[in-house]
Amino acid sequence: MSAEARPRVPRLSHYLFLALYRAGCALARLVPAGVLMGAARGIGGALYRLDRRHRRIAERNLRLALGSATRPEEIRRLVRASFVYLAETGAELLLLPRIVGRDGTFLERCTVEGFEALEAHRRAGRGILFVTGHVGSFEVIGAAAHFLGFPLHAVARTFKNPLLDREVRRTRERWGQRILPRRGGLRALIAVLRRGECAGFLLDQNERKRPIFLPVFGRLAACDRSVAALARRLDLPVAVVYCLREGPGWRYRTVLEEVLLPETGEEVDGADRRLSRRIQAALERIALRHPDRYLWLHDRYRTRPPHERTGDAGEPLAAAAHRGA
Repeated sequence: MSAEARPRVPRLSHYLFLALYRAGCALARLVPAGVLMGAARGIGGALYRLDRRHRRIAERNLRLALGSATRPEEIRRLVRASFVYLAETGAELLLLPRIVGRDGTFLERCTVEGFEALEAHRRAGRGILFVTGHVGSFEVIGAAAHFLGFPLHAVARTFKNPLLDREVRRTRERWGQRILPRRGGLRALIAVLRRGECAGFLLDQNERKRPIFLPVFGRLAACDRSVAALARRLDLPVAVVYCLREGPGWRYRTVLEEVLLPETGEEVDGADRRLSRRIQAALERIALRHPDRYLWLHDRYRTRPPHERTGDAGEPLAAAAHRGA
């Protein structure tokens, strides 16, 4: 039995962290939501000043995405906004039961754009692969999809703290999501998709296991190939979506950016590469449209292509981008 498959025995630190998490959830139920979000913004600002390492990562990522001509003060403004955004996302997760509620009014506060493009696929009983990135209110997307009639299954790594893992899983499943363990989850996910159900993926982070290297903001990055492979294998559409909090009163806008269809034919690797590149391009567009609400702090380029690790200069990026387009 693998280390991940073996049930973890909770330690004292696990119980202490669970108590802190529950205390935070209780506080979120008692404190006015505006006060909690204000505190989160203060915490984000403090982290911006203290966390030099992630500040440098965010600055590098933004210079790459926006271009070297971008003014330094604009880079600093967006880096600080990214730290604040991260803290607000944490508060939003704690507030999710209040935001979504059980009174059926969530969709009354949520503007929905573009989802009519999925109606034909739903009527045909086809599964749909939903893809998003760490932009806007990505934790709310699972609830929004549920209320729109697209309940999601998601494959996720388990937390090292088994008590916290169980607690967060219950919170997400309360709003229609079903979380599958990363190990062995792919087989279960394929069965779900063949039944005509939907799956959700976050695809804008560094992929360490069997990545496909594609240009992201002009530099090769290790990307996840699984969605493209599933789409081709099962002939399923890929829906690139995002969700933004807008204005007072906890109003949201959930947007279908693009629907991508897999290629058919025998050129498996090339088809997966081209679809993966189109997915990443759509996620890039969303991030550049809302740069103040994107997680620039993530080390997106940590895993490097083999030719860089061996010291070989390899092919120019322009050639790699053309080959992966």
